[in-house]
Amino acid sequence: MTEEGRFYKLPEETLPAISFHDHAADLLRFKEFVDDLGIKTHNTRIARYTQYFIQLAEGKSIDESKIFKNVNDVRFQSSLDWQLYLLRETHELMWILRGLKKNVPKGIEEKIEKIISGSDFAALDKNTESRDTQFELRIASYFCQAGCAVDISTNTDIIAVTDKHAFFIECKRIAGARNLKDNLVKARDQLVSRMPKKYEDKHAFGFIAADVTKLGFMHNGLTMGLTPDHARDIIRGKLTEIKNAASAMPIFTGRPDIIECLFQIHIPSVVVYPPMTITHFTSGSLYNKKLDRKSRSAIAELQLIYKAGEIVDGRETPVEKLKV
Repeated sequence: MTEEGRFYKLPEETLPAISFHDHAADLLRFKEFVDDLGIKTHNTRIARYTQYFIQLAEGKSIDESKIFKNVNDVRFQSSLDWQLYLLRETHELMWILRGLKKNVPKGIEEKIEKIISGSDFAALDKNTESRDTQFELRIASYFCQAGCAVDISTNTDIIAVTDKHAFFIECKRIAGARNLKDNLVKARDQLVSRMPKKYEDKHAFGFIAADVTKLGFMHNGLTMGLTPDHARDIIRGKLTEIKNAASAMPIFTGRPDIIECLFQIHIPSVVVYPPMTITHFTSGSLYNKKLDRKSRSAIAELQLIYKAGEIVDGRETPVEKLKV
């Protein structure tokens, strides 16, 4: 089997996975966190996700149209369609929860109110504010998990402070090729106007985080791969195309303290062999080519912070041998 001339060996083992019981448990924890803030989750998408995964974990027959009554779209046909879209939503909330369990950022109440007010599915969300905010919390979760002091209450989307550096982060969700440059340059200009040279006695550095899922996959829905590696490479290929397009744009012009532009695609995949579903958080970065010693030190610390994404969830089921 090939993808642009590449051959893929059939996998010999299953991938580790988290049970639907654990999905339901995390959604209940997220719901409890929100309720404890005094924010109502009744009759919100959080309550509906929780209801769905509890029923799925209990092995009950599910009529999704009775839970998600306002969804009327051709992309939601089979039970697998529903499950993939719901896994996409839930895995992002589970990732955010991992950060909140470690360190609750300043200003979380306003952000939580925004994300739970959104429509049930990103693919159907016409008002982007809810998912824009959810992306900010997705990026903030890396810093929360790393033990940083995180502030999401200012005009800057995220301010994260470590023992060594202060990071000012602007987050953009980019829907089309036409506004790729405009959004990245806008983020740079926001950093230029908002970021001081020092913050809390630490050198300040800026970076841009861009969700380019819809830019890579305009349907903003699902992908399909023959094997897990094939599915991964389809997404990586899209990400590489976007990075290459952005590399000629004036993202870092004249500012060695704006050090990185992180691109991320968040999308589920159906895999043919072995039959399974995967949610991908695929990342790639462009770095400022005119870095000084202090900037390189800041990038090295950022790379350590990103390693939160490599931490294995202790609830993962072990891999099993496949019969090829």
